[in-house]
Amino acid sequence: MEGKDAEAGLTGGTPRTIEGPLYVAGAPLEEGDVNLTKDADDTGSLYMRGRITGPDGEPFKDAVLHVWHANSHSWYSHFGPTREQTPFNNAARIKLGADGKYSFHSKMPNEYSVPRAAPRTR
Repeated sequence: MEGKDAEAGLTGGTPRTIEGPLYVAGAPLEEGDVNLTKDADDTGSLYMRGRITGPDGEPFKDAVLHVWHANSHSWYSHFGPTREQTPFNNAARIKLGADGKYSFHSKMPNEYSVPRAAPRTR
């Protein structure tokens, strides 16, 4: 990806990071203050907000932020052993507005886990 960015003349800014083994493409595209949690989960709440800017400090208009995390039992919706979570529970693609701002809330993940059976990228 970095090579394609360089060919397109896109330089500077925060380097890309890999998607990792628990990223699943196709999460719902949403706008505004997004609720990531679709399933009941008896834990505290997580609130996050921020603003994404380009290297020049100007808002990065109309970007899409991919967000995903585990539930309070350490399982991601597509990888849990029971397969009882709603697809894309605690996951979304959030379209930023012209100001580059985003916000989302969800139920707090208590642990972070990578299941042994998760597919590997690269």
